[in-house]
Amino acid sequence: MHAVIKAVSEQGRRLNVKQATLREWRGEFARHLRELGVEANATSRYARGQTTPRKSDGIYRAAARGDSRYWQQQAESVARELVKGQWPPEAATPRLLASRQRLEGYWQEVARMLDTQGQRELASATRQFVRSLPQPRTEREHIRTFMLEHARAARDRRHELTR
Repeated sequence: MHAVIKAVSEQGRRLNVKQATLREWRGEFARHLRELGVEANATSRYARGQTTPRKSDGIYRAAARGDSRYWQQQAESVARELVKGQWPPEAATPRLLASRQRLEGYWQEVARMLDTQGQRELASATRQFVRSLPQPRTEREHIRTFMLEHARAARDRRHELTR
C-alpha cells in the first residue's frame, strides 16, 4: 500500500518535511495499522535490498514532465560508454557492495536467531529472501542494463519481422 501525504500547512504553505520525519511517520502509521489488526511494516529500501538511490524532488518532477536534463545526461553518458564497449569502474561500487554484505549479514543473523527460537520455517524463508535480493547496482549500471535489455528486445523484434 502507498499513502500520499500532502505536505501543506493549515495556511496553505508547502511544508519541508525531512526524510527522518517521513521515516518516523511511516513507522508510526504501520504501528497503528498493526494495532487495528492489519499486517503492516515500514521497512526501508535498504532492508529490502533496493539500491537505486532516491532523487531530489526537482529531478523527480522534471522526469515526470519528460524534460529531465539529469536523466538525459546520464543516459547519453552511458550510451557513449556502450558504444565504446567499455565502462570505467565507479567509485560508489565498493561502498555499495560493502553495504550489501552488511545487509546480508544482518538478515543471516535474523535467520540464526529464528533457528535458535525453533522457528525453522521462518528462518528458511529469511534465507530465501536473502538469496532473492536483487543484485546491487549503481544508478549507471541500472541505466546500462535498461539500455542493453531495450536494445536486445528491439533486435529480437527486428529478427522476428525478417523471418
